[in-house]
Amino acid sequence: MFEDEREELTFQQKKNMLFCLGAHMCALRQYTGGNVLLVQGGLFISTFNKTLGQYTPLIINLVQFGAIIFGIVYLQKKIGKKPAFLFSLPTMFVLNFALVVAMIY
Repeated sequence: MFEDEREELTFQQKKNMLFCLGAHMCALRQYTGGNVLLVQGGLFISTFNKTLGQYTPLIINLVQFGAIIFGIVYLQKKIGKKPAFLFSLPTMFVLNFALVVAMIY
């Protein structure tokens, strides 16, 4: 009864869409302060334990990778893309704010 009349995207169109998505995700990560976790996390931890401070960016990246896989595989199917995205922004803000407070004190 209702026929989907969308045309299949070409490879170049898909490539352009992925490029735009990647650029927006990088900009959003900068805007929310996600890169602060990688840069300042190691400096903050190294004041307490110098050896652990050297590996902190690697540990943070592994945790982020695990969270991304969890979000893609489980959350996207359970709650959808838009609610997961809208939940991730305030969560990142709160975590970054907590990191700033921890650095001050």
